[in-house]
Amino acid sequence: MQQVFRAIDWLQVPDTTWLSPFLNAKDVNSGLDSELLDEFSLAMGKIRPGQPSTVHVHPLSTQVTMVLEGTLDIRMRDPSRAPYTVHLEPDQAALVEPGTFLQLVNPGDATSRVLYIVGPAYVFEQRGEEVVYDDSIALPQEWEEIAAGSAEWLEAVWRERSGFAGVDEMRAAREAALSRLDGAQSAST
Repeated sequence: MQQVFRAIDWLQVPDTTWLSPFLNAKDVNSGLDSELLDEFSLAMGKIRPGQPSTVHVHPLSTQVTMVLEGTLDIRMRDPSRAPYTVHLEPDQAALVEPGTFLQLVNPGDATSRVLYIVGPAYVFEQRGEEVVYDDSIALPQEWEEIAAGSAEWLEAVWRERSGFAGVDEMRAAREAALSRLDGAQSAST
């Protein structure tokens, strides 16, 4: 087993930020054995100043975002409470629970570097240019619209964007993606 994992191969992801899935065995872009880790994944992120991420939601996973360099504002909206913003400096982290809508905003002048810890391990499946499954759902709405929306409207927004009828259907799609990833790994060894 490789003992040192390094953040290389930066990709622009659907939320428009940059990501290196350097320790995520469930991301086809990591190059790792899909059975290496199930409980969590690590990725490095870069958020450029003046370029907020797309509003997105992780219906099935918890994400910890830790700032390594720069500063970061995380706008959050749990459907059961009012929107709020958490401001992070280096060596500070925020917890984003499943189903919380979020937007990453770099208020500084330099690129922010962050560490994402996601549990269970973040699943991303892609064939060629087609994204087959993604644990994150990027939304076309602006933050102000998300902040003002009712809980029912917020759920309808992510369901419509994802194509899933709800969390149970998304969970089944996630399990199917994991099976395909494990099967592809077995076929290549």
